[in-house]
Amino acid sequence: MGSVLSLLSFCTFIGIMAIFAVATMVYFIYFVYKISPKLTMAGLIGIVFFQVILWSTLVLGIIYLAVKVYNSLIASLPI
Repeated sequence: MGSVLSLLSFCTFIGIMAIFAVATMVYFIYFVYKISPKLTMAGLIGIVFFQVILWSTLVLGIIYLAVKVYNSLIASLPI
């Protein structure tokens, strides 16, 4: 569903990012709902923390790399 919506808003970067964020949250809630009968409470908390830490690390790593590339690009400009 998220892919169809992103095709409709391919002209706006913010729209695509918002659709990605919503689709990711919906998938995460669906995943936790489907796997919860098979896990204990501790296992479910572990899965949730693992997912949150994984996605946070990925997003922060991409932001860090983007800032590093931007800073090196700005520093290399002749002024």
